[in-house]
Amino acid sequence: MEDTGFLDFEMEDLNSPQALHKGPDRKKSANLIGLDELLHDHYQEKIKIVERESKKPRMYSSDSSDEEDDKRGKKREEQLSEFVSECERQVHNIAATVEVAPWGERIFGSQNSSPRLLVPGVDVCPLLQKLSENSELRLMTGLSAENGESFMVELLISGWLLNLILSRSHCDEFTVRWAFNLMAHSSTENVEMSACNFLCSIVLSGTEGSSSFCTLDWVPTYDQIKETVQIYGYLEDCMGDEQTLSEDKEDFEYDGPPENIRSWVKFVAACCRARKSRSILTTSEAENLAVMVTRFFLDRKLLCLSGILQECLSSIVNFFTDEEWLASSDIIAFSLSCSLPETNSNCLKLVESLSGLDVRIKELQKKVALHLLLSCMGKKEFTDVKQIIDLLTSFNVRDKQTDFIRMYICLALADVWLWCNPLVNENSIALETWLHFLRGCSCQISSTDWRAYASKVRNKASYLLQIYEGQR
Repeated sequence: MEDTGFLDFEMEDLNSPQALHKGPDRKKSANLIGLDELLHDHYQEKIKIVERESKKPRMYSSDSSDEEDDKRGKKREEQLSEFVSECERQVHNIAATVEVAPWGERIFGSQNSSPRLLVPGVDVCPLLQKLSENSELRLMTGLSAENGESFMVELLISGWLLNLILSRSHCDEFTVRWAFNLMAHSSTENVEMSACNFLCSIVLSGTEGSSSFCTLDWVPTYDQIKETVQIYGYLEDCMGDEQTLSEDKEDFEYDGPPENIRSWVKFVAACCRARKSRSILTTSEAENLAVMVTRFFLDRKLLCLSGILQECLSSIVNFFTDEEWLASSDIIAFSLSCSLPETNSNCLKLVESLSGLDVRIKELQKKVALHLLLSCMGKKEFTDVKQIIDLLTSFNVRDKQTDFIRMYICLALADVWLWCNPLVNENSIALETWLHFLRGCSCQISSTDWRAYASKVRNKASYLLQIYEGQR
């Protein structure tokens, strides 16, 4: 019998249906991983991750740290606010220290009392005496010793007085004095203007364009003309005097010249135009009047008279002969420059006022600008155009101590003097030096330069550079 190594009952078990459906051997399936085990391992790993995160140290913001952050933020805001305030204060201080007062001078102060007006009568007025001798005229007009003044005023306003004087080609002293007195001090505008027209007409009689020459027994002298404007409150030697400018502020509305200044200016112009027919003013007196009238341009209360002042100034400068003008123009220019501070906005206003089509006024403008420029640069005499331009190049725009206000005024004055100046056109080196200086001012001063008047100097130099380069 063959020995199989199995017992009978064991063989039965192996061949039984239970044995056939028995699962695989556990040892053989030890390396196989089930789904449950995968899920188990996944969740175990997530648990470990959570445990590791929980063990890490965490930063929690407490109430105390929030308060410290708020305190630091407020402190920074306060520091920034203080910095901005300090910058604003410094800017305001700089502006206050370099603020340039606008142009304008108080040329006229408080007025003095006017003299008593002359009263024409038959007993004192030769013209009325002549008229009263004519009985028919006396009856027609009702002329009497009591109404002599009103009768003369009516003749003056109507223009009959002028026609009567010109027809006789003679005017007595009393009539001229009476008309001058009314023109200078009458408070009635109609009477004042009529007297002014009468005086100008008889003074200009015999000149070009007039029909006949009228003999005058009396003509106002320069001293009497000047005395009149002094009664108006003219301040001859108080240019730039702060004490004078500030006094009587409560009575400011009553200060300044009366309306009669308009007639005074017209009469001065007539006296200058009448030089060919009658001698009223000397050369030196005309020079003084030129200085006086030019100064009127600086009084803001006389802005409404700019046109009349220009006509009067033109009449004064044309009073001189060609030979006299060469010396007189220098005297006038020097006198005007001495009456103004060299670093004052009035310098530019004065030079600007001396403009127009008149050739002599343009010459005077250039000479005044040169004298003011020399004064501003610390020089007393004019030497050479190249040396004057070299003085301008002494300004160093990069220097923190540079006075840009003074530099701006010098630029403007130099432009007036140099423009269309034959001395510059003949000296090419001087012109190139001037252009080089303008380029330096326009390029070396940045647009963010906060120094007072620095931007104005840069803009002025840039503008002048274009003008002068276009001239070449």
